[in-house]
Amino acid sequence: MLTSESPIVLPRVAVVGCGRWGKNLVRTFQRLGALHTLCDANPTTLADALILAPEATTTTAFQTLLNDAAVDAVVLATPSHTHASLALQALQAGKHVYVEKPLATTAADVDTLMDEAQAAKLTLMVGHLLLYHPAVHRLKTLVDEGLLGDVRSITSTRLNYNAARPDASVLWDLAPHDLSLMAEVLGREIVGIERVDGVASGADGKVDHARMTVRFEGPTLLTGEVVNSWVYPVKAVQLSVIGTKAVAVLDDAQATHKITVIHRATGDITYPEVLAIEPLLMECQHFLQCVQTGATPNTHAQQGRQIVALLEEAHQRLLPALALV
Repeated sequence: MLTSESPIVLPRVAVVGCGRWGKNLVRTFQRLGALHTLCDANPTTLADALILAPEATTTTAFQTLLNDAAVDAVVLATPSHTHASLALQALQAGKHVYVEKPLATTAADVDTLMDEAQAAKLTLMVGHLLLYHPAVHRLKTLVDEGLLGDVRSITSTRLNYNAARPDASVLWDLAPHDLSLMAEVLGREIVGIERVDGVASGADGKVDHARMTVRFEGPTLLTGEVVNSWVYPVKAVQLSVIGTKAVAVLDDAQATHKITVIHRATGDITYPEVLAIEPLLMECQHFLQCVQTGATPNTHAQQGRQIVALLEEAHQRLLPALALV
């Protein structure tokens, strides 16, 4: 029986993929006292990550950590096309799994992962980071309380210059954030794609600038637009919600005043207060809690499947653009 003096035993986590984003996960799980193993196929990348967690076990072989009984959970920050295979192997090895977005690249693969996790009674969570962002929670509250009135339009813009171009298209890389974010803020499921278009301007033939319009469930027609780019020279990360009473813009690039509200009747501008809490810390803490308690993650696999199914359809509709390159 646990007492008030009993130590809390955290799940022991292995981070797989210790590159640009993986290092953030290494840093965060190290801070939380749960990091056990670092895994990356590149020894140089592994050595760089070890600086952040000098006491961690290291390996370049994924199978080695799967065979390690000391590892309770696997955190995947590898290229998206590897997510399904690596996650399935980890679940089959009895490990809880956190997968950076997207959960997989086909809805069928997500179904396989969900079946395996359910059968083994293991946690399967997708890294839709922005759903743990205090500014997103604050904006959702504004919408839910009716401060903006009836929402008439929502647009999520995520633009940058990315020479790495890690995914099959810019939508696979960036749109998981936008789609999950819009659905969360509105509290309405995305039920279909109205249109999608894009251009492939690079030598690799990948769509690197794209627009997508999606339709939300509900008795009234409401669409949202996603704009993504790997070739934009200025970084822009904004969510705009237009309501009948007010317009709100969440600009995550701002250090302060992340949310700006313009009240349409008066023209007054207000800046709702947002808690200064790191979203990634909240997300990683939540994963550990779900592993410990068996609770369903806020960003659960079924939610991840909805996003993957939309992106899978969008990619198929973009194939004619790819063929023109």
